[in-house]
Amino acid sequence: MASLILHPPLLAHTIYQALVFDAAMREQGFQLEGTSSEEGSGAATEPKSWVGISDVILGNQEWFEAWLGGEKKFTEDQYHAIIGAPEAWTIVDDAAEEENQDFKPTTSAMRLKALIEQITGMFVPR
Repeated sequence: MASLILHPPLLAHTIYQALVFDAAMREQGFQLEGTSSEEGSGAATEPKSWVGISDVILGNQEWFEAWLGGEKKFTEDQYHAIIGAPEAWTIVDDAAEEENQDFKPTTSAMRLKALIEQITGMFVPR
């Protein structure tokens, strides 16, 4: 993790892959029951629930802050590139016809919408 923190894109990719792995394990019904992680918990305690690989990473405050800072910088850079592009305020005629809308968005509006969907898609459970 110390090496990944120095490379925000690799850290972001690692966390994304951890989230994908966690989702796949949950989808398959993985539980800690019967694993070595559950051993020693005793019958008197409630069984532990599996929090996932991503929680191991993001549960560490330093690693979480490094990841969040990298995501924030990436998003801000993308935002500035979108609104600063020469074609940013060009109206897209094809989009209104495809989506059956009464208005015609700009190139930057469509790209910002895609950026927001990308960001929120990372945090919305599937």
